[in-house]
Amino acid sequence: MATTRDVARLAMVSAGTVSRVLNHSDNVDEALRERVRKAADQLGYRLPPRRNSAADVRSIGFLLSNAYLRNREDLMTPFWARILHGAEEEAARHAVALHYRTIGPDRAEVRRNLRSAGLDAVMLVGSATEDVLEAVLALDVPTALVDFTSQHHALPAVLSDGLDGGQVAVEHLLARGHRRIAFVGGPMSDPEAGIRSVPALQHRYLGYRIALAAAGVRLDPALVAACDLQPEGVTEATEALLERTDFTAMFCANDQTAVAAMRVLGRRGVRVPQDVSVIGFDDDLAAHSIPALTTMSVPKEAMGRLGVRRLLHAPDGPDEQPYTITLPVELVARDSVADRTEDSHAPRH
Repeated sequence: MATTRDVARLAMVSAGTVSRVLNHSDNVDEALRERVRKAADQLGYRLPPRRNSAADVRSIGFLLSNAYLRNREDLMTPFWARILHGAEEEAARHAVALHYRTIGPDRAEVRRNLRSAGLDAVMLVGSATEDVLEAVLALDVPTALVDFTSQHHALPAVLSDGLDGGQVAVEHLLARGHRRIAFVGGPMSDPEAGIRSVPALQHRYLGYRIALAAAGVRLDPALVAACDLQPEGVTEATEALLERTDFTAMFCANDQTAVAAMRVLGRRGVRVPQDVSVIGFDDDLAAHSIPALTTMSVPKEAMGRLGVRRLLHAPDGPDEQPYTITLPVELVARDSVADRTEDSHAPRH
């Protein structure tokens, strides 16, 4: 079966241009539009139809996918559970059934699992390869993305502001005298899995870099540790940081990573926050960690609610373009960050 990328290759244009042409967008040159249409006709490809009425949607699939966790059967964490809770509340308000499923990275398997599900619409949550996204779009139902976006398909999306959040988190550390600030997150890329980056994590990392640059602090690659965010990967990344460089603070891609990193620091006799300050992202169980974790709070329930609303209020016409909603995040200062503005000692770990 032909895909958007197949049409793009034949027409020698981007996949986004293919989507705009087949969605009847006005902002496409006529010669280019004709070339794309001919390529699509030659391959027998048609963009999946989109329903325009909320009355058409009586069941929504909440499909959780993490492209970089290929061997995990259950991807549910407190972060995703809060998004699911918000989606369930919004769906219930409209008497719409919400069905939760975890989907893997295999395109054929996704098609088999979803073909008989009878879904009227889909929220694709987390991160997904283009192959998985193509399989979901093949369901021919309205689709919205939550916590990530697609480089090749123009689809409605709901995000949290990881870029600004990462910047605010690092600025918080910089204002307290930290200059050797490590970043633990990732993966930044995985060519074998077809992932250029995991957008939510990449945005947080870019916020880290922007904050350092704005403060005139040189980025030290030795302070950046990519991992798969699972306990084993975090342990390995944190151990490697401790072995190769000095730092007084860590910005972690999410709270689970931060808590796992603090366990490693504790085993190595490194005190938090006296020796190393730690800040996370998401605000899941951070208040219950020891010490209580400073973090960036993400409006998770709101993301779930808005994902459902995007599906229930589809575009009024074919010329209306899908758009992305980005929700702000907020710093929650707790006990895991120490002030070092008066500290004249060398960085410790």
